Amino acid sequence: MIAPAAPSPPSSARREAAHAALDLLATMVAIVTPAGECEFANTSFENVLGLSRRSMSKTPFFDWFVDAAALRETVGAVSSNAFATSRLEAVLKRPGSGEGLPVHVTVNQIDGSRDVVFEIVEIEQQHRHEREERALEQAEVSR
Repeated sequence: MIAPAAPSPPSSARREAAHAALDLLATMVAIVTPAGECEFANTSFENVLGLSRRSMSKTPFFDWFVDAAALRETVGAVSSNAFATSRLEAVLKRPGSGEGLPVHVTVNQIDGSRDVVFEIVEIEQQHRHEREERALEQAEVSR
């Protein structure tokens, strides 16, 4: 006899578990509404900006980037299902630093929601990772 499936946890419990998992990532991650409200930002994103989640939620998410219009357009397209995923390069503003941080941004849909997930990687970190992958591939070929 097959045991009945365990009931799924309530939506808020699943959301909290997902947020806890996102907090473990080294890349910057944010969950954003189509209107640009930051529903969640992981610890890595907080650390790069040097702000708490509470402070970040008081400012429209798009305002953290130099070209807010491109991000707003991308979020609109992804949240309206024109694209499942979109990638672009952007410059992240860092309060107090005066310098922008070049980043690679991936925007993904969230099943069952109009909110989107931003994954943000520093471009230098991305290039370093790609160089390491190429070096590993070359080492394997030359064996």
